[in-house]
Amino acid sequence: MHYGFTITKSLSAHQVETQKDSSTANDLAWQSEPGAATYHFSYQRNAHFSEDKLFFEHPEFIIGIDGVILNLQQLKNQNAITKWSDLFIHLYERFGEGMAGQLYGSFYGFVLDKRSDTLLCFTDHCAAKKVYYHSSEDLLIISSSLQQVSKLLSANNKNKPLNHRSAYAMLTAGGMFGAETLIEGVHRLHGGQYLFASKKGARVSHYFDYNNIQINAQAESKIIDQLEVQFQAALKLEYEKDRAYQKEHLATLSGGLDSRMNVGLAHKAGYPVDNLCFSQSGYADETIAKSIAKDLGQAVHFVPLDGGKYIFDLKENMEIYEGAVFYLSSAHFNYSIKKMDLSPYGLIHTGLLGDAILGTYISAPRTQAPEVVSKLQSRKLLPSIKTDLEKLAKDYVSEDVYNLHMRFFNVIISGSYAMEKYGYLTAPFMEPQFMRTCLSMPPKYKFQQKIYIKWLNKYHPELANYTWEATGFKPRYTWQRSLSRFTLKAKHLWYGARGQSYKLNMTPYQHWYQTNEAIAPFLQDQYDQLIELLDGVPKLQQDCKSLFESGNVLEKSHVLTLLAGIELLNIEV
Repeated sequence: MHYGFTITKSLSAHQVETQKDSSTANDLAWQSEPGAATYHFSYQRNAHFSEDKLFFEHPEFIIGIDGVILNLQQLKNQNAITKWSDLFIHLYERFGEGMAGQLYGSFYGFVLDKRSDTLLCFTDHCAAKKVYYHSSEDLLIISSSLQQVSKLLSANNKNKPLNHRSAYAMLTAGGMFGAETLIEGVHRLHGGQYLFASKKGARVSHYFDYNNIQINAQAESKIIDQLEVQFQAALKLEYEKDRAYQKEHLATLSGGLDSRMNVGLAHKAGYPVDNLCFSQSGYADETIAKSIAKDLGQAVHFVPLDGGKYIFDLKENMEIYEGAVFYLSSAHFNYSIKKMDLSPYGLIHTGLLGDAILGTYISAPRTQAPEVVSKLQSRKLLPSIKTDLEKLAKDYVSEDVYNLHMRFFNVIISGSYAMEKYGYLTAPFMEPQFMRTCLSMPPKYKFQQKIYIKWLNKYHPELANYTWEATGFKPRYTWQRSLSRFTLKAKHLWYGARGQSYKLNMTPYQHWYQTNEAIAPFLQDQYDQLIELLDGVPKLQQDCKSLFESGNVLEKSHVLTLLAGIELLNIEV
């Protein structure tokens, strides 16, 4: 089940029915004049945060928005408008194509302006809601489901050729490059983007352009103060949203800095939080999370990932990610949330993006051009894709902006897809102004996460009393980040010599592969069933064979995701 909108515009578009719950599914259609192209709108929604959702027809508009708007009450107060539908129209009339820049949350929306026969469609700042589109001279398709786009292309006699560049993107990066998908001619909106369609055609632009954020040479101490104020404001919006819907608070908690900042500050602000932790039993994520929660007087629901049981959930995760990202990307998160009764809770509060935007997406204390190799999950087939990657990298002004799009928007954000039927995943680090502050600070401040450690110790030193999983040290001094490169290497050598490297990983895939006798036959069986799909493209087929036979578990999962994606989307090879 996929939630969100499907929109088509065509003189003869065939409508493809989705699996619908009759209580939450709606359809609308509009034609500017007899004989003109017809718009069809279909909406499938979940029951979460229902008052934040819109789907209605107005004399001048057809409007829809799905998801959660964290600053909705704030916008109502600022504009002195209490009705959400009236506020939406007001924001559109005032800000036009840039209206989505006024919203913060996890959302996907549109407005059809009947007066001008134009359609504006947008996703949130981080693309937490999937939006795929196909635009040709006679057909426009927009949908939150790539499978639905594929079905509509077939219904309208459109070809669906494999995008070979995207195939190699999956085999190397575990996700897509840029805004492409496995289907040639089908793209997705990135964070901060919108699509505008008129009689002249469709174009994609930005309401929040990460490439246009300028470096601001403020004093480090002033930036730290800004981080604190903005983070606190973003955190309050999240937790107050739960309260507005009379829901309890649930947060993910691990051994990193990001989740402890979320949970620790929520505790200090008076929000009672339950925590969800998942990892290999005995790993630092479990021990540190339990230590933090105990001191805060909070509950921890720990889900052991031992044995890698979720590796067998290929079909389930393919339905969630639709070949946009390798199927194991957030499969552990999906496996864990299924173990809980989420009905008492509102949002899933996380520390998503924190370490990345505060340092791990840069490799030097200065602005640098993107380096295309370091974030790849596999380099074995790099020669087949390196030229395309280097060309793509020229679209981004710096390595952190490049990594934000290539890694976060295209892979890491996939955790929000797994939440689709349960609700919404949020993180204060994803708030637009906070992101702008992080991207505008001089790289020397956030290199090796120095400013992060200083911020933590200036405002929340009690949270530095717990070991930082990434370094093995308590995060009290900036020099520890540099030293940890050597101490962690020594630790890996020590445990490796004893055959206990699995103790150093939240998801020790190779250990599971070697100790769970069912994994290898499962992966092999899936591969054997699907590899013949590439019979018509011998080079790609041989590359997949080579990677699967010689690769580790993640590389094998890349191959299976590509093959299963071709089958799921009925792609022409």
